[in-house]
Amino acid sequence: MVLRRPSVPRSATRGGAAPPPPHPPPPHPPPPHPHPHPDHRPRSCGGATLGGSSRPSATRHSVRLSPLALPKLSGQVPVRAALRMEFTRVLRRFASPCRRAGSAGAAAGRSSVTSLASVTDGILTLMNSPAAVYIETSVISYLAARPSRDLLVAAHQQITSDWWTRSRPKFRVFVSGLVIREISAGDTEAAARRQSFASSLPLLDLSPAALELAERLLADCALPREAMEDSVHIAVAAVHGIEYLLTWNCKHIANATMRQRIESTCADAGYQAPIICTPEQLMQE
Repeated sequence: MVLRRPSVPRSATRGGAAPPPPHPPPPHPPPPHPHPHPDHRPRSCGGATLGGSSRPSATRHSVRLSPLALPKLSGQVPVRAALRMEFTRVLRRFASPCRRAGSAGAAAGRSSVTSLASVTDGILTLMNSPAAVYIETSVISYLAARPSRDLLVAAHQQITSDWWTRSRPKFRVFVSGLVIREISAGDTEAAARRQSFASSLPLLDLSPAALELAERLLADCALPREAMEDSVHIAVAAVHGIEYLLTWNCKHIANATMRQRIESTCADAGYQAPIICTPEQLMQE
């Protein structure tokens, strides 16, 4: 039997290195588990996919008002109802994790929806309601007075009459017990004419808080001591949250030199001073 030497590549005999052996084929990936763990399944929460445990996720939800929802709804229902429906839709997306957490979470979600709807109605009512105006005694006096020969007074009377007829229906108008007391003094016939203008207007209460603020206005020298009644008018309007105080009293109330001190004193007491103006400055077409 003749033995033969195994053949060697020429490159190897000439000092070259032998080629490396071929790489083995990569192993096949393991087959997917037929039953994945329930915690690894994607879950949907308000249109978003959440992973992790089965408990509600604590991640922040990105929820925006739909820009097309309100115009679409407003053609079918009033704007108030459209806003209510849109806000309710948004809050339900926030409350969806609470509903999955159990009965307590579901109750909290329903309570939040109801609360938001109530807040929305309150905001809309406030936005749609007319501004409030406190009528000071001098305005009613100009309304009920006989035409004056003084050109300036006659002009004020005409402006007041125009405001009462054209602009007053666009506001919520109030008086106080102090106004009723002041217009009831003096000549009986003239007092009856003044009372006829104020008889249908709602009264603001002369509360202890209003009287305390009036005394503070005098103590802070926002008004002179002899203007006690004038300070009460300002205080009543401020305490009751009235936006405008209408007056022709330009000596102690509608006085630009006193306005800053009046506003500062009211702010220090925790109130916002009303905007003090004359009927000419509060005209609405």
